[in-house]
Amino acid sequence: MINWRALLDQPTFLRITDEYGVSTGLDVAFVADGEIRMGALSLPGYERIQGSHYGRMVAESVRWGEPNINMLETGAFLWCVPLCLNNQAGGGFFSGCDTADKVREFSWQLLELCAAHNLVNTGLMERNRMVAQTAAKQAELIHQSKHFYHQNPRDLFLIEEREILSAIRTKNVEKAREIINTILVGVYNIGGNDFEVLKMLILEMVVQMYRAAVGEGANPESLLGVNSVYLTDYLKVETEDELNRWLLRWLELYVNVDLTFSRTSRHSLTPAILYIKRNLDKPITRNQVAKLCQLSPGYFSKLIKTGTGYTYSELLNRFRIEHACTLLDSSSLSASGVAYACGFNDQSYFTKVFKRMTGLPPGRYRSQNRRRYNSLKVPE
Repeated sequence: MINWRALLDQPTFLRITDEYGVSTGLDVAFVADGEIRMGALSLPGYERIQGSHYGRMVAESVRWGEPNINMLETGAFLWCVPLCLNNQAGGGFFSGCDTADKVREFSWQLLELCAAHNLVNTGLMERNRMVAQTAAKQAELIHQSKHFYHQNPRDLFLIEEREILSAIRTKNVEKAREIINTILVGVYNIGGNDFEVLKMLILEMVVQMYRAAVGEGANPESLLGVNSVYLTDYLKVETEDELNRWLLRWLELYVNVDLTFSRTSRHSLTPAILYIKRNLDKPITRNQVAKLCQLSPGYFSKLIKTGTGYTYSELLNRFRIEHACTLLDSSSLSASGVAYACGFNDQSYFTKVFKRMTGLPPGRYRSQNRRRYNSLKVPE
């Protein structure tokens, strides 16, 4: 914890209390190391608060990037904002009232007042607030789409790639953020509770986005940062909170990138991928999908390999096996029923492909009730 005495003196604190008192009619107290150092509050129940509670409130305020508001046992409301330098807190300014009227308004006034006196790191608070809002939005979308089947981040991005780049080109930053946030829902669903898997999936998506933007004329150095600072920071990430912060920094850079080169002849794989996924139970030939995309079969194969890293047959089998995993997990279909529902007319061939990609035969996969989307292996 930083030395609060180096940042806050008595005259500055008195100016804050005077200004806040005139504006709200409320008192202010400064607390550091679990003790009141300046000022006082006449709030019912305030005297019964333990020292450690002050520290937790300050830490939560920093974490969420906004005033931390608590309700005391007496029904009164207590809020605080941090005294901080860089990303370290050195105590907090506390105030409160005994009614719910204007609690949020008054708490934010205290934050703004302390920031005006250069006692709060506004950049840190804004960044943490954005991270928290992003996480909340992702949680909301996950709840709304919990029955939606998501694929690998590469597939998710390929479906939305043209829309994202179009939004960036037209400077519709909010639209780009909205689409990317939807993709992130799928990434977090796939990653689940395995942090290392989640970290790997996030990097895979970032690399895919980077390649797409550079292909449209973005400056590679501006996207990666000087000396690849973003990749260097990525290697240091050890928690999901740190990963969210790293990702937010990169995404803000990405959605504001300058796309100066328009490749009008470039074709999107979105129609092909969507068509394949919607018709997995039917025989789908490469020539059929190429015709849908108005491309020659040879050029279509090249695009598929470049865009996804797989040949057409590998990609088709991969989608079918991923769908089979979903059906084995969520339906009562027999193994043969799952095979036919995924476009395999030969159950023995289905079993062979399923085992090669997941490491388990269908029956054993179902008995272990284990999702294996992230361990699928493409045939050599």
